Amino acid sequence: WASESWLIAGLTAVWRRLLTAPAPVGAGGGFGLAPFLLAHVGAAVGVSLAGRLPRRRAPWAAAAPAAVLVASLVLGADRPAAGLAAGLAVGLALGLGALVWAAWRAQTWQPGRAVAAAAALALGAAAGLGAGGLAEQRPRLVVRDQISPPFDPRDYPSPLSAYRRYLKADLKSKVLLRVSGLPDGATVKLAVMDRFDGVVWNVSGGGQGEASGNFGRLAEVPVDGQAQSVDLENHDAETVWLYSVGSPLAVEFADDQGRQLREALRLSPSTGALALPLARTGDVTYTIATAWQDYRPPDSAIAAAESGAVALPDCAQVQAADLAAAAATVGAATAGAQALALERFLRTGYYSDGQEGPGEGSALGQVLAGHGADRLTALLGGEAMVGDAEQYASAMAVMARSLGLPARVVMGFAPGRGGDGGPAEGSADGSHTFTGIDMSAWVEVNLDGLGWVGFFPTPDRQDTPSQAQEQPRPRPRPQVAQPPPVEARPSAPPDEDLEPAPVGSARPAVPPAVPAELGALAVSALVAGGLVAALAAAALVVACAKARRRRHRARDGPPAQRIAAGWQQVVGRLRDLRLAPVPPPSATRLDTARRAPGAARDLLVALAGQADAAAFGASTPSDADARHHWRRVELAERVLGEGLSHWRRLRARLAPGTLVKRGCPARRRGETGGADSGTIGG
Repeated sequence: WASESWLIAGLTAVWRRLLTAPAPVGAGGGFGLAPFLLAHVGAAVGVSLAGRLPRRRAPWAAAAPAAVLVASLVLGADRPAAGLAAGLAVGLALGLGALVWAAWRAQTWQPGRAVAAAAALALGAAAGLGAGGLAEQRPRLVVRDQISPPFDPRDYPSPLSAYRRYLKADLKSKVLLRVSGLPDGATVKLAVMDRFDGVVWNVSGGGQGEASGNFGRLAEVPVDGQAQSVDLENHDAETVWLYSVGSPLAVEFADDQGRQLREALRLSPSTGALALPLARTGDVTYTIATAWQDYRPPDSAIAAAESGAVALPDCAQVQAADLAAAAATVGAATAGAQALALERFLRTGYYSDGQEGPGEGSALGQVLAGHGADRLTALLGGEAMVGDAEQYASAMAVMARSLGLPARVVMGFAPGRGGDGGPAEGSADGSHTFTGIDMSAWVEVNLDGLGWVGFFPTPDRQDTPSQAQEQPRPRPRPQVAQPPPVEARPSAPPDEDLEPAPVGSARPAVPPAVPAELGALAVSALVAGGLVAALAAAALVVACAKARRRRHRARDGPPAQRIAAGWQQVVGRLRDLRLAPVPPPSATRLDTARRAPGAARDLLVALAGQADAAAFGASTPSDADARHHWRRVELAERVLGEGLSHWRRLRARLAPGTLVKRGCPARRRGETGGADSGTIGG
């Protein structure tokens, strides 16, 4: 009874949980009930319709699996999964195989119609690919996009704005987090921010794809042996964000309120950040099963990588950051090399968090908090760069976005990553204790083939400014090649209205990037063009084969065989034009002629009589009789095509059905005349 109650409750609640969980979802947590129920209900409805409807309406049973497919797409994600193409190919192959088997079992299998159906499917696929390439690249409309999850990150202030709070006396030495089992080189993230409005970096709200604001329920996926288990003891109850490691696959709470916490937990699948929008007063202890990979590849691999194709929210421009980025990346040919150059450039500055170091009366002035456009201008445009991880991470992210690199800011703990935050290393078993002074911020840049790579631009904490270091540091400037001397030219006439070109700051020319939509359109156009060319080649082969067969029928063999072949030509024309129903195997030539439309019925009756006389008559037909018969065949073909549309006549000319010989050997022998040639043949 307990299992039945769980099943009934799951069938009613799985839809709500499915629509608020980020895709892809696993079988855990009851999510497998949704596809199970859809598949069984669709199969039951389809079989019931196929067995109850009349034969003419039985094909409507195919609407059941089509409805299941539409429901799966509507309940799915806004973008297709990586294995969707392979799944559709397997499904189409199984469906076509089932149709062929059913037609063979019902003895209605007609190879000609199968070839025509395959050609129609290929043409439809070509048209679909072409239309998909021409259409604008947008995520499809799904139900989960219309349902707002209960957690909206826009309701909360920027986590990076509270950075200085962790460095003050009340939190500076307070234990915020204890971690055990942390992998070597791993970082602990508190929040990931990808939207900069000129004032603060924040989590984008209502995001799609790689946006940091795309939060939903944690859909626990199967955990394999590659996953790492990390235990966390969170003592920071003043924020809605929950500390996370890597890409969480499953989260288990050790508290008495574990079920309530699990229901309130939200995950951003693109960033791996966790949020717990639930009022809590005590500590939270939990275990994360995470998929961890090397967060910082070697610099040689980074320098060879190009920018990843990731769409992020807009980033406000800061002129000082644009100029500094252009100057710091001179000679950097790839996106990875540019990111490394920005990191090296910012690490030449000084560290100060405003709690110690220069004060109001020093030459460097007071080190203020904040990371908006004014603060970044003071950092990058002043005499010397002085700040903490808040300013340096914000500066590098804005500089990287000005160069077209997909960058975002991460706030958390980074043990062993430079001197800007976090203890050097933990114990041998991966245990760490983090206090407020260990809080740090860094930048993630998406690189092709490497994913999100972490960069730590904050200088070491021991590299602080002093009275002896207050002299401005030399800054790299772009080396602009001077043009060769130009010979003096006669000045323009005074009546010409010429204005001198405005002189601007020299910046390296960046070649315009080719939009991803153009590449997708080119690939779609090539695929569609290839399919259309293949269909055109197949149609040409069919037309040539029919012309060659007609020529052989009219010229080869004795007169009796040519007369019988002429009748077969007329019957094939009837079948291609679909002017008469397919005759039964026992039908004679005269029966087939009487099934023809009224305008050509008399002519076909005469042709059937000539063919029967040539096959069963006492006299042997001559060559003149065969030529006369074929002239009447040509007349019959013209009469049959009169009044029909050009498209229908073209379709009949290219129909491959009559190229396939049908029927038993005895019927095929009837084409040449003989004792059993009374039937019409195949």
